[in-house]
Amino acid sequence: YLEELGEEFNGLLLPPIRTDSNITLAQSHQETIFEYEARERIRSRAADDFRALAERIDTQEVQP
Repeated sequence: YLEELGEEFNGLLLPPIRTDSNITLAQSHQETIFEYEARERIRSRAADDFRALAERIDTQEVQP
C-alpha cells in the first residue's frame, strides 16, 4: 500500500512512524516519548523514527 501511495504522490511520502507501546506509556505519564525514553533509559523505535523524520525535514531545502 505504501508503495502505491509513493507512486501516486511521486515519492513525496515520508517514511512511516512505527508503532511502539512506549508512546502510550509516555502519554500516561504526560511526557513526550523523548522525555519518557530518557527517564526510563529505554530505546523507542517510534522515537528513532521521529528523530529521523525531524532530521530529514531539517536538512531539506526550502522551496519558494
